[in-house]
Amino acid sequence: MFAFPEAKHVEWMRPFTAVYGACLPGTKNGRCIAQALEPLNPGRLSISRSWAFSWHWSNIRGDEPKGGLIAVTGEHRVGEKWWFVYTDGLYRSTDGAKTLTRILDD
Repeated sequence: MFAFPEAKHVEWMRPFTAVYGACLPGTKNGRCIAQALEPLNPGRLSISRSWAFSWHWSNIRGDEPKGGLIAVTGEHRVGEKWWFVYTDGLYRSTDGAKTLTRILDD
């Protein structure tokens, strides 16, 4: 998945440990969220709204994680609530991963 060119808005040839998908209500599309383990820009996520066929960058608002993303999970039917386990703590989003709030630290 991360072997695509950078134009795909995923970090080319960088390992990742977490990707998760959720169905978007009323559509046949799904939202996927991923981030490289050691991202070039820790303040952004790779997000797809078409089951990982096309990606775009999303800049993180709120509490920006300092570590690498270990795991991600979310509502599989709605895709608005997400939980992220980073090396520096647990984060939550209630707006489709636009804004992260730190819940627990390391």
